[in-house]
Amino acid sequence: MMDCCNQHTHKPVLIGEILKDGQFKVIWRSKGLVKPEPWSEFTNPEKGCDWIQHQGTYQKT
Repeated sequence: MMDCCNQHTHKPVLIGEILKDGQFKVIWRSKGLVKPEPWSEFTNPEKGCDWIQHQGTYQKT
C-alpha cells in the first residue's frame, strides 16, 4: 500500500536469521503493514514529508 502523503510504501517488517545453507529463517514478523517514515526522527527530527499539504519535503516548525 502506498502512503498518500509521502508516496512511500507501507510494508511488513520481518526479522530473520541466516542459515548455514544461505537461506533465511523468519524469527519475527510484524502483525501488519508498517507505515513508512521518510525521515528518521533521530537523525533528521526537523524534516517531514507530505506531498498533499507541503508539496514534498519540508522543515517542521
